[in-house]
Amino acid sequence: MGATGTLHHFTERQLLVTSIRSTSTAASTPDNLALLLSVVAAAQAAGAQLLSVYSADSRPAGRADIFAAGRRNEDISLAVLSRC
Repeated sequence: MGATGTLHHFTERQLLVTSIRSTSTAASTPDNLALLLSVVAAAQAAGAQLLSVYSADSRPAGRADIFAAGRRNEDISLAVLSRC
């Protein structure tokens, strides 16, 4: 039902509203909202780095190239996330 392949960007206000509407009172605490915002920022930063190396025209020649691209993506993501 969702739009596959699209990116969804949420504002801090949208996250706050979602958190407040949560049925769990723990989810709407200021500490949990701050954690949620931090996680979103980290995921967006990692995603931006991945997009910087992504090419729609690149085609792997075989399994080794697919695995190499996967390792590259992991390394890029982990490098960004380790700084967050």
